Amino acid sequence: MDLSSLTCWVGLLLVLLLVDMDLEEKRRILFARAAALITAMYALLFARLRMLQSQRPQISYGPMSIRDEERKRNLNLIYNYNDIECVNMLRMRRAPFFSLCNLLREKKLLADNINSCVEEQVAMFLHIVGHNQRFRVVKQNWRRSIETVHRHFKDVLYAIGELRQEMIRPPSNETPVKISNSHRWYPYFKDSIGAIDGTHVFAKVPAKMQAAFRGRKNAPTQNVLATVSFDLKFTYVLAGWEGSAHDATILADALQREDGLRVPPGKFFLVDAGYACRPGFLPPYRGCRYHLKEYGNRNYPTNPKELYNLRHSSLRARAEEMMPADELVFLGLDGGLLAGDNVVAGDDMCQLITTGVRTDKGFKEVHLNKVAKALQEFCGHEVSGTQVYNHLRKWMQRWVKLSKLRDLSGAQWDEDNCMIVLEEEHYNGHTKDHPNDAPLLNKPIQHYKQMMVIFANGQATGK
Repeated sequence: MDLSSLTCWVGLLLVLLLVDMDLEEKRRILFARAAALITAMYALLFARLRMLQSQRPQISYGPMSIRDEERKRNLNLIYNYNDIECVNMLRMRRAPFFSLCNLLREKKLLADNINSCVEEQVAMFLHIVGHNQRFRVVKQNWRRSIETVHRHFKDVLYAIGELRQEMIRPPSNETPVKISNSHRWYPYFKDSIGAIDGTHVFAKVPAKMQAAFRGRKNAPTQNVLATVSFDLKFTYVLAGWEGSAHDATILADALQREDGLRVPPGKFFLVDAGYACRPGFLPPYRGCRYHLKEYGNRNYPTNPKELYNLRHSSLRARAEEMMPADELVFLGLDGGLLAGDNVVAGDDMCQLITTGVRTDKGFKEVHLNKVAKALQEFCGHEVSGTQVYNHLRKWMQRWVKLSKLRDLSGAQWDEDNCMIVLEEEHYNGHTKDHPNDAPLLNKPIQHYKQMMVIFANGQATGK
């Protein structure tokens, strides 16, 4: 019996039932039977559709339990087996790995869910950053979708950033236990609070910007400055400088920032020979043996300078365990800009000011980007607004120092040569006490007129 015959029989039955009933009762029953008829027709239609679908070949999926078992087995081999496997996969031993997971869980930065635990999320993140893995590779190893890998990576990355107050703390003013308990370093280094060094971190930048980010390494890098205490804790980190920038340039920038590096009075950091000897920073003697390997095979120190360098190197090596062991020597550009670019940058900023741009609160981002675009057209490689800003900070520091030197007692100003003039006796006495001022005295000052146009307002005070 097909659908049309069934409809006819149902209609005939309804007519026979309604013969002896009143009109209102007949209407109520008619509506009820009509609803039942429609329901029966839909049920028959869906039954026919399901029968047709069952005749098509089905796609078979593997049971989810197999994938879950494989994932659990892989994770157990990574962080529940031994420290060797954990270090190979996550670049971290099991004890600190679980401590990190517990800390993130206690701080409520990460939470277990029905599909994955905190340990799996953190392990996935550490494997990606430790081996520079792609999400598609991690997807296969972890048996997760790319969307899941991406989501967990972003969650853990944010959580790690929220631990900055836990991981990066100001140095203590007390003498480190490692120094106070050793006759080799105490009392000579009793005021040392840590070591400073730079490390190169690979950076992915556009091809046109790679010239400024390419230093001694083959690939573009960022030069990251870090200070480490002797109990292997970071106390300050400054990232973002181009790989071609020199360590001393980055240190000078760190000291000038409002939230930058601060050295407690009477204390100092150990630095390598790439930094200058100045209050708060103690480098080794130059021209003498320094590295520990140079004193091996009974090559003992032969003079007081070599003995000092040996003690300095052995103590500083303790803090360098947190960073790459190789010494970082950089033949870099000044803030990523060439000497010829200074003139172009200064001229472009002066042109902006002459057009009415107010700079009493500093150049805005749109102005920095405009100068960067002009530099790009001049030098042929891409320059960012951040690079222009970093270079502008150095000019401002130079202008503040020049303003103070012009107010020296007995100083005269040579307008034609843009030069601060001191008599020989006065010059010798001042440069003896302030040797860093010698390049700015009795010598023509480069770019002085541009600096005067740019900084002859609120920025001249350095505030």
